[in-house]
Amino acid sequence: VETGETATLITPDREISRYVSSIMARWEIIPDDSAGVPLSLTPVGRFLRETANLLRSDVKISQIFAILQHPLCHNHDETRGEHLRLTRELELYLRKDGIISVTTDVLTDWARKQSSDLVEQWCKWFADCFINPKKQNQQNFDTWLQTHVELSEKIANGSIHESSDESRLWQGPSAQPIRQIIDQLSGTSEAALEC
Repeated sequence: VETGETATLITPDREISRYVSSIMARWEIIPDDSAGVPLSLTPVGRFLRETANLLRSDVKISQIFAILQHPLCHNHDETRGEHLRLTRELELYLRKDGIISVTTDVLTDWARKQSSDLVEQWCKWFADCFINPKKQNQQNFDTWLQTHVELSEKIANGSIHESSDESRLWQGPSAQPIRQIIDQLSGTSEAALEC
């Protein structure tokens, strides 16, 4: 430290890193304690946490718009701008008329007033994802996890996604660890239930 050299401590044990940090604090040395970002705080992790709320029965319109404005929602380069425009127009329409819940009738009425080539597909996608998602109060973990992943992929893929294409949700380096965890959970949940 006196000569200005740097030192690195790499450990998977958070207790050791906290202990070393407390020792360094005695000499007013503040370490760069970058233990990485928890997966739940990555863009994919936050997106999955938000889409999990859609499987509950009491989804608020503000939760839907938070998902619609998330960078991973309708994550298609060519139509992302039009998706955001339609999202904004729908939100303004709902606020202007004081509508607190989106139904198929409300969406159809709003769509008639739009002049977009994407609006018909977008409304069908919106209804499938946000008005009519599969909601079941009682189901096993595997079914719930599969439903959640499929809904999240559908939301991320957007309205013009071809079913043969890979889901846009799992693109990018921060998505792969989460995908691996989900794959492990799906494979082990039956064994865990038997214990």
